[in-house]
Amino acid sequence: VEYRDLGLAAATDGRIGAKHIRAIRSFPGETGWHWHDMTGHFVYVLKGWIKFIYDGQPGELTFRAGDCVMQPPGIVHNEIACSDDVEVLEVMIEAVKREAAIFTTQLASAEAREAMQAVLEKRKPDFSKF
Repeated sequence: VEYRDLGLAAATDGRIGAKHIRAIRSFPGETGWHWHDMTGHFVYVLKGWIKFIYDGQPGELTFRAGDCVMQPPGIVHNEIACSDDVEVLEVMIEAVKREAAIFTTQLASAEAREAMQAVLEKRKPDFSKF
């Protein structure tokens, strides 16, 4: 996978980030269950397709070129498959300042999920800054 920062973080003092992500060969497997510590997370599929599963939601969701998904703050998800040529534009709101706080976990317990929710409940989106 190739990640290319599009420079929005530097231009907005970290309020908005954007990355172009593309597969340079097949993904070796699932990403694993994880969540992102940010106010907003948008994924726009430019090419190919990508398949997600979301905690608490039945079934798999496949997004194809031209589709856009807004992943709610803190939603636990897993990218389980994608096409060999997938390309996405990822836009993150208030993510860059906390980029180091993006966690990957196997969520083996309810305690892990509760801990993540406690962190998110302390953060209320403030869109007046934009």
